[in-house]
Order: sequence, then structure tokens, then C-alpha cells
Amino acid sequence: MTDDELAALERRNRTAHATPPRFVPELVEERAADVPHATAVISETVTLSYGELNARANRLAHHLAARGIGAEDVVVIALPRSADMITGLLAALKTGAAYLTLDVKAPEQRLRAVLDDCRPAVVLTDTAHRPLLGGAHSARALVLDAEDTGRLLAGAPETDLTDADRIRPLTRATPPTSSTPRAPPAPPRGSSCRWAP
Repeated sequence: MTDDELAALERRNRTAHATPPRFVPELVEERAADVPHATAVISETVTLSYGELNARANRLAHHLAARGIGAEDVVVIALPRSADMITGLLAALKTGAAYLTLDVKAPEQRLRAVLDDCRPAVVLTDTAHRPLLGGAHSARALVLDAEDTGRLLAGAPETDLTDADRIRPLTRATPPTSSTPRAPPAPPRGSSCRWAP
């Protein structure tokens, strides 16, 4: 490349801009309000608009919050890549919970070991993948394609969650007041669920 071409490439790549600190659910909710019919998710079997994705995630999030799931809980997603997986991720974030996706193609023994370490509050799954969870974790499963779950979620509100709906309000991380760098806390021994500080 010539110097002029490199300079042009560098100019085009200067896309950095300041963004306000926002939670992912807030960004999706804003998009759903601004352009509800715009495509948000495309999977093999379904396409969801932002409005549809937000409504589905809200129904599931309201149900999870009503079950007492929120900040400091782990929601495991044991689903293949799909619109339901994205809905589950967004619903977990709306409650303030952390989520952990499982590779449903992994050996059953590995999946159960991860579940044992994480001790999830709930496992979002489908009928095809529920048997992979084992008995102890299967009891905590919410099977999204089950008829009773469909009826349950159909009656849940489609409105965005507020802090009044959550077990604990969403909080933003604040920067440290000291300029002294701190090491992140060590994860528990044997844990396969590790979170970035």
C-alpha cells in the first residue's frame, strides 16, 4: 500500500466515539421503542423484530423475577443457538442475573460438572436437551418449548422490567477511588464458572 492509501485507511478506521454507560437491556428496550419492526434476530426457524424480542424477553424476565431470580444468581442457558437462546440471555440480563451458556454438544458428564460448579438458580432449556441435565438439575429446568411453560409465559407482562420488579435493583459499577491497581478476587477452587472483574 502506498502512504496515501494507508492514510485513507487510517482515517476510515477512526470510528471511536464516546458512549454512555448503558445496560444491554436498556439498549434493546430503546431500539424496540424506536424501531420495533426492525429485524433483531435471525435464526434457522424464526426471525424476530426488536419489538418481538423485547416482548418475549420481558415475559420471561417477569417470570424469572417472580421466581426470585435476580442479581447474584446464575441463569444457565442449555439451548442451541436460536432465537430462544437470545431471548433467554436478554431475560437473564433484565433480571440482573448473570448467565452462562452451555454447549449442548459437549459430553453429558462435562455439562453436569459445569452445572454442579455453578449451582444455577434456573436452567433454561428445551425438551430435546433437558435429558442432558441429569436429575438434580432437571428439577431446576424451565423447558421453554413445553406447553405449560408457553401458557405461563403467555400470561406474563410484556412491559420492561423496572427495579420495582427485580429482586435487587440494577447497579452500575463505579470506578475505584484509588489509583492503586487491585488484583481481581481469586475464583473459588474447582469452579468452572469464572467471571471477569
